Amino acid sequence: MKIYCIINPYAGKGITGKLWPEVKKNLEKLSSELIYDFTEYPGHASVLARGAINSGVDAVITVGGDGTINEVINGLVDSDLPFGIIPTGTGNDLSRTLGIPQDPFEAVIILAQGKLKEINLGEVNGTYFINVASVGFDAAVAGLVNNKRFLKGKAAYYGAIILNIIRNRHYKLSISLDGNIIEKQCTLVAVANGRYYGAGQKIAPQADYNDDLFDVVIVANAPRIDILKTLPGIKDGRHLISPYVSIYKAKEVAISSLGYAPVQADGELIRELPQIFKISEKKLKVFTP
Repeated sequence: MKIYCIINPYAGKGITGKLWPEVKKNLEKLSSELIYDFTEYPGHASVLARGAINSGVDAVITVGGDGTINEVINGLVDSDLPFGIIPTGTGNDLSRTLGIPQDPFEAVIILAQGKLKEINLGEVNGTYFINVASVGFDAAVAGLVNNKRFLKGKAAYYGAIILNIIRNRHYKLSISLDGNIIEKQCTLVAVANGRYYGAGQKIAPQADYNDDLFDVVIVANAPRIDILKTLPGIKDGRHLISPYVSIYKAKEVAISSLGYAPVQADGELIRELPQIFKISEKKLKVFTP
């Protein structure tokens, strides 16, 4: 098998670059030819992935975190190339949902087994996401985490969460779920293709990559004390028992707002509302356990 690897050496606070020489040795054991490139700037992984489509490789492997994965899937979306993940980032939420080991060397074993699964992609604003898009609280968190002047690593996630709890902003949203309208003051709305986001937060415990539907989690406006009680439960899915949380299934989700509301997809900020999130007709073949 001819393998092409796209490596973000800075993922996981630079740990990816340090791990790569040993990961490379393991990959060479299962590849007749191993080709690889390092990303050099934001969006570079998409460029590299598109270049791989007609290059004669049999699979594209990402070595990095969820941001790198998002770029690669946007590059591969018009191809049938199988896609593999060696998780070395801070969050690794996609690999967690797919059951891929968080240890990068164990993840190589999954590639060696060669089991492929087709999974759904979400689409918004002409780009694709594989895991979770959201509006409100967690998009504001993503904005802070991505700010180079803010904290780094997991401290960035938790620092941004605390700051946004203190701010306690609410958003007046109109949410269309396959044409059924909900108008509500919300803390956040998550449009989930996968189960985890935010470095292991189990926002949508029943989400299924293969059911052609989003799990839409709505957290309604609540006093700060109730938000403090509800949000920690996202870690293991206990937030769903809160009276402020509701969950729906939908193939297309249109969200608009009265005033500004931040929006993210796979941890990357995108244009503000209104936006339409839909299950794409395109699917991706991924190496899974």
